[in-house]
Amino acid sequence: MAPAADIVVDETKRLVGNMEGLDLLETLESMQRRLDALEQSAKLSEEKHIRAMMTLRRPIYKSPNSISRYRRNALVYGGSVLVDLDIVQFITDDASEFGVWSSGFEDIYGMPYSYGKLISHGSKMVALADARADLELLEAFEAYRQTYLPKCDAIIRLWKAAIDDGQDPEGIFRSPAAMDLYNRIMHSFNSVLSY
Repeated sequence: MAPAADIVVDETKRLVGNMEGLDLLETLESMQRRLDALEQSAKLSEEKHIRAMMTLRRPIYKSPNSISRYRRNALVYGGSVLVDLDIVQFITDDASEFGVWSSGFEDIYGMPYSYGKLISHGSKMVALADARADLELLEAFEAYRQTYLPKCDAIIRLWKAAIDDGQDPEGIFRSPAAMDLYNRIMHSFNSVLSY
């Protein structure tokens, strides 16, 4: 047992212990306050980032038919499914805003938000969804739209069916036929981008 001289009483916090223990406790409390401040700052930064992305992407969701394709292309580059998923997730509490964005999401990416939110960052579906959106939205892909939109939609239907059947949706890319179709779409899409 420690000698009585080593015991310290901190009446302001109603703590009793040795000096090293009280110092350690104070350090932990200080670190917790700092961590809380950093978490709050990160949350605020994320919110500002999403609001900035909403501002940039709003023209393709709010008025897809009322502004010219040329003007829309100047404002926003086509598909960015991961950004759009973050935006729609962010606004789920605002029913009217959510309705506009989730409806636009389905028009652009060919799948409802309820399916889209299941896309993982490393999925081939990210590139396919972005390609589909570019085909749908951008003038540069107009010549490819009629050929490749149905092919993108075919893979998206397989992906959605796998989800509906309780299977791993990434499993569709293990099918040689689906993978071949995916590779052809992406090859053609990338060749247009390289011009």
